[in-house]
Amino acid sequence: MSLREDAYIESLWKAYKDHGNLEARRKLILHYLPMAKRIVGQLDLRPTGAAGLEDLASHAIVGLISAVDSFDPKIGVRFTSYAAARVRGEVLDALRRMDWLPRTTRQQIGALREALAALEAKLGRHPSDDEVCDYTGLTNEEYENLLQAESMSSLLSLDASSTLYEENQREREVPDLNAENPVAYVERNERREAVAKAIAELPERERLVLALYYDEELTFKEIGKILGVSEARVCQIHGRAILRLKTRLKSMVEAAV
Repeated sequence: MSLREDAYIESLWKAYKDHGNLEARRKLILHYLPMAKRIVGQLDLRPTGAAGLEDLASHAIVGLISAVDSFDPKIGVRFTSYAAARVRGEVLDALRRMDWLPRTTRQQIGALREALAALEAKLGRHPSDDEVCDYTGLTNEEYENLLQAESMSSLLSLDASSTLYEENQREREVPDLNAENPVAYVERNERREAVAKAIAELPERERLVLALYYDEELTFKEIGKILGVSEARVCQIHGRAILRLKTRLKSMVEAAV
């Protein structure tokens, strides 16, 4: 934004937060509306049935309005960073309530994670797609469909490795040890280090997809153009990376017990 636009937006925040000006509130919502819609697009979800893209956009707007109403400009945090979490959370919460992923698919993904862990332990390295298919008895198409489902479900999971990836990649803030429980701080750092180690062990192509998706905030379609592959293929690579992260992190936790 230009300096003039920055000043204008700042004046709207002051009018709304200091004086309760509802017209300023309306203008703030309209100003940040493209950001909310962009977040829906960046998630690359493929909703079906009642959960169409328009429905997800409406949930994004609900998250945006909530963010505008609860934001405090005096705390020194950029509104876009604050609102992004609210908008994303509202959309993902809506999809979780719809429970769009069939139970059988969830069970198949769980079985695939266990198989991948067993195969990695046996080989001492990341197995190839063909090796996974041979081990599990899945066809290539069945395996690719499960990778896509894992990619989508990871975005909805409350404890998804994708969420851990984002947390690990965020700029590290100087901790306020007076405000944070020292034990919690140590545990959080240990988890971040474990995630960083697991990410570093991923194949280069999978690390690249994660970086482009979470750091650069590109869509699967945009990443596909960069890599010269289809959008569906990027979704599969993302799903495989998340699958490996979850498997690796689980093994780290079990080894530490």
